[in-house]
Amino acid sequence: MIHRNGSASKACHNCRQNRRKCDRSVPTCNKCHSTRQECLGYGKLLQWTNSVATRGKMMGKNFSAAGTSQSIGGPGFIKISKQSQAFLSSTLRSSWCLQPSDPPFSDLSKTSRFYLSYYDSQVCKDLVLQDVHEHNPFRDLLSLTGDYLVLREIIIANSALHFANVTKKGTLKCNIGSASPSEAYKDALVAKQQALRLLSDALSSGDFRNSAIILASMMLFIKFELLDSGRNGWRFHTEGARQLMVYLRDNGKPDLPALYNLKHILISNCTIYDILGTTLTASALTRSSDIALLNIASKDIDEDMANGCLSCPPLLLQVIRDVSRFSQSTSESNMIENNAIQLLSVVDAFNPYAWASSLQKISTSFDLDKRAHIGCAYKEAVKIYIIRATSAANSPAIHSDSLEDLVSEIILHLTPVPPEDSFFKATCWPSFMAGAETNDPAQRKWVLSRLETGLNTLPWGFLSSAVDLLPLVWDYKSQYEPGPDWLIHLKLSDNDWLIA
Repeated sequence: MIHRNGSASKACHNCRQNRRKCDRSVPTCNKCHSTRQECLGYGKLLQWTNSVATRGKMMGKNFSAAGTSQSIGGPGFIKISKQSQAFLSSTLRSSWCLQPSDPPFSDLSKTSRFYLSYYDSQVCKDLVLQDVHEHNPFRDLLSLTGDYLVLREIIIANSALHFANVTKKGTLKCNIGSASPSEAYKDALVAKQQALRLLSDALSSGDFRNSAIILASMMLFIKFELLDSGRNGWRFHTEGARQLMVYLRDNGKPDLPALYNLKHILISNCTIYDILGTTLTASALTRSSDIALLNIASKDIDEDMANGCLSCPPLLLQVIRDVSRFSQSTSESNMIENNAIQLLSVVDAFNPYAWASSLQKISTSFDLDKRAHIGCAYKEAVKIYIIRATSAANSPAIHSDSLEDLVSEIILHLTPVPPEDSFFKATCWPSFMAGAETNDPAQRKWVLSRLETGLNTLPWGFLSSAVDLLPLVWDYKSQYEPGPDWLIHLKLSDNDWLIA
């Protein structure tokens, strides 16, 4: 909350020029602050007139005005080239929710508008399996950025970081800027800090009437951490989202009709991150995870869920949740082993083809085979997770499936979904589980090549971390196995990894 300190007798220069209502707070206008502009104040404004000097040594001479730069306010490290402005204009015109003439966006700097446009055209397609313009809930969030600054800032942060990753890899397909990755990264950090401050203000105010907006912001903070490295920072946001989901359960639907249809996809995304995050960390799930997961499992799967990039079948998510919980309990070894055997039978009974078929009536394309392969890959990867997470309590009887056979099955089902396929983004977790588990040099090379190639189309930091982490896992296995297995080693390490 920004507090006023007295008020001016007239509107500030920016508000007068843009014909908007000024709040007249001093020393600077909050309206300018909220739109990321430098307030020019209320007094006389000195302006360069390019006049001829009338006295002194420079008498009779005039001076060209300094080159105009992009408008002040917001991330401003990127120099917007003419080609970039053309790209910006075309993409702004193509988006129904982001028109440069609209009041919420007309006051933004060119750089901020560039990042919003880049989010629209580039980032949004990474957040769903198939980017169908009318069916991408993450693009719908853009229409709310004029009213909710925390959303605007965290979207700009994600966009700038994505842009930094892409320019660093040199994989950008179009000429949209002349910035270095470090400059875009600075923009990302500036916007993230602004968003953190605004989120803190919203939480401190105790006003949760627009709690779905806060949830959307938290979800985008998780996305930011995945874009960065997928290490450590995401946990704070999943824990906050978990608490907010309890509030949403207790207080019914959000008050904004535009967000009612988004609520399910927001909750499902946060919950999946919460659960997958426990697979490589020692963090414990709470009962509120059951609440959100119940929402995923019981609600009729809708269009947004079918197009979510985190395409892990809900039944298998429940198994991961249960394994993560009881594997960290203080129960007797035989009880843990019995639970593991029971859950393995649940996974064995799961039918990926029936699951994939159930999505076809609401999918935007016929993709039965790809979804079935992804479901099969998750099925075998979850078996590996059950066996490894409970290894301390396992007897040889629990290894009815050979771990190497499970890896081979995963690779068999991942092969029809290559890195250049839009469905690749749904295969990162099973890819990592297969790569970490296998001892076969050819399979290790295949998984590593798959993830490295995937970085060209999915320039996310968590994928880069997975590429760096696999050789460390292999080194550990060569030194210490048989002994504490690789999964327990990762869970007890100093880092909390999220590979999703």
